[in-house]
Amino acid sequence: MSKDNCGFFKQKKIWSEVKDELLGCYLVPYFTKILSMGNPILYVDCFAGKGKFDDGKPGSPLTALQSNETCQVTVP
Repeated sequence: MSKDNCGFFKQKKIWSEVKDELLGCYLVPYFTKILSMGNPILYVDCFAGKGKFDDGKPGSPLTALQSNETCQVTVP
């Protein structure tokens, strides 16, 4: 029997808060390092939901995009 997940994205659960906090701390230095070496970034989040929860809080896709925008590096 499958679980009814229709209200899953109404508001962020604690595990989503923790995941996004960790991503926010980790991705900026990681992306900065990768970009400074001239490598492209291919970011895949197999557990990403929609970009924004129904309560307006950003999800992990927006956290990753914001991290990328924060660390744009000019490569010589």
